[in-house]
Amino acid sequence: MARERIASPVDEEEDYDQDVQDEGASRKRQRTNGKSKKAAAPAAVGNDAESDSDGGLLSEDEEALAEALRGWTVDTFTDKPVQATRVVLQQLQKMQNTLQTQIGIMDRSILRITDVAIALEDCWSLPTKTSSKPKSTQAKGKAKVSGGDDGLDVEENDDADVEPVVDDAEEKRHEETAKSLENKVKQIIDEIKMLECKIKAIGEIVTTLQQDNGVEDIAAELNRRFEKIFGDYRDASDRMKYKNSQQYKDFKQAIWDISHVDTACPPISSFLEKGPEDPESDDDDIEIGGTTQDYKCPLTLLPYENAVRSTKCVHSFSAAAIREHISQGTRRSAKCPVAGCDKVLSLGDIKPDPILQKKSDQVKARLQRRRQEEEDADAEDAELIE
Repeated sequence: MARERIASPVDEEEDYDQDVQDEGASRKRQRTNGKSKKAAAPAAVGNDAESDSDGGLLSEDEEALAEALRGWTVDTFTDKPVQATRVVLQQLQKMQNTLQTQIGIMDRSILRITDVAIALEDCWSLPTKTSSKPKSTQAKGKAKVSGGDDGLDVEENDDADVEPVVDDAEEKRHEETAKSLENKVKQIIDEIKMLECKIKAIGEIVTTLQQDNGVEDIAAELNRRFEKIFGDYRDASDRMKYKNSQQYKDFKQAIWDISHVDTACPPISSFLEKGPEDPESDDDDIEIGGTTQDYKCPLTLLPYENAVRSTKCVHSFSAAAIREHISQGTRRSAKCPVAGCDKVLSLGDIKPDPILQKKSDQVKARLQRRRQEEEDADAEDAELIE
């Protein structure tokens, strides 16, 4: 009977090393086969290749995916119908918010341009310091004075008191600068209108999607709706564009108030030329001109202090005065104190108006300066008379 060989520790160690080598080789073959399959999948998609019949490089799932991808290009995913999914509606809302933010920035730009125009108009309207005499006392001609040291009569000429001739070139530069600022305001108003039309067009698409109607080629549809809304405005004359624009009204009113403190601003349409395509009869004959701005609180009859505006009737007051008026009413509310207004106001209806307060402060400072200039001119006249 054959004797059984007893394995020594050395033999067991050699067997273990061989098993490790065999396992490593097996894993290496698996990795190589995996890479071959991955490389074969795109080739099958691009070249319409069939799987290998001798065992196949693609599994059933991979073959199904390859079949689905055959023939796909960039155009496959372009301008496909859009449905009212949460992601789509959020993106459209984000677009509207971004456009609204841009409108706010442009509104502030108009205010800055208005401040520049006011400052320039204020400088240009300053009275000349060359002569403080009224015109009636400036054309006295010549007066003879006797008793000179040489015994000759000396002629005194008052021509130096005559108001200087206005520099036409300088006046022209003023007009060109003022016109340039006004054109810039118009340009920004046009940009704001364009953004408002885009917001409206996006809103129409959102409504269509929410009615379970898909939108094909959403970019083209958005452009079509925008052109339909904005087209009429773009082709209109300046008169039709700006006569109802609140930004343009505020700009012209602010400039007018500089040199016409006691005179109401005329209708805004009077500043705008009528276009050839404008209707023969519009609402210009009933358009009301601006009001005389005295920038005084209707309760205190004094310049505004911490100006506030009612959100119900847009009347303005000094903050402390209107709050006291409301607190004295029943149930913390009171009728608007402006004559003819029947709105009932509460403290929640009163909002700060820093822009109005700034204008009020500017007008107050301007009037004080002019009053001082008139007093200085009267004092000079008194000295000359003496």
